[in-house]
Amino acid sequence: MIVSLLYSYRFRFSLWWLIGNGLLFCFTIITFGEFILIYLLIYETLALVGMASGIGIKHILQK
Repeated sequence: MIVSLLYSYRFRFSLWWLIGNGLLFCFTIITFGEFILIYLLIYETLALVGMASGIGIKHILQK
């Protein structure tokens, strides 16, 4: 969430960033031999919240 916040503050909202986060999460789970869909959804939701927070902070500071 913090990395997504910093990324969206520095650059902008990116669908590719969210897809990359999901793929990174999937590959790390595959190495452990266990995949649970709810964890992926929570991970992506937190990344989305982080990006929205970064965009909001940037918008507030630029006013």
